[in-house]
Amino acid sequence: MKRIALYLSMVMTMVAAETPQELFQKALVKERSEGKLAEAIQLYRRASEAAGKDRALAAKALVQLGQCYEKMGSTQARKQYDRVIRDYADQKDSVAMARARIGAIGTHETGTVLRKIWADDNTDSGGRPSPDGRFFLPIGQREAILPCATLRRERIAF
Repeated sequence: MKRIALYLSMVMTMVAAETPQELFQKALVKERSEGKLAEAIQLYRRASEAAGKDRALAAKALVQLGQCYEKMGSTQARKQYDRVIRDYADQKDSVAMARARIGAIGTHETGTVLRKIWADDNTDSGGRPSPDGRFFLPIGQREAILPCATLRRERIAF
């Protein structure tokens, strides 16, 4: 019985002795290698709380936390990115990443997405998107199909 108690106390000491950097690395493994987002979220949260004076690590952990929430489709992602921008303004790389992620998620949280699919001064603006929304079909140019994702002109024969 004493051995079990001693073993448990050693394990608890080892768990408690994890540095914020170790927690961050474990969270990366859980997120990227194992795909266990819920566990990664807990580890990123612990890493950001335990970072203390290491503001760079805390900000990085919050950005990764936001990305986990984003992958899960949660509105918590935006809250984490906003927190990085608000509380860690001195961490330029993390703030830039948070702003980029906010721009990428746009208004997906509300279900409304505004996307520019056509801009060309040499052509009238008439046309319609394809049924799946991936292409723009300009009126009067039967052989032009413009992929919305790249906006590059591709010609095909009908």
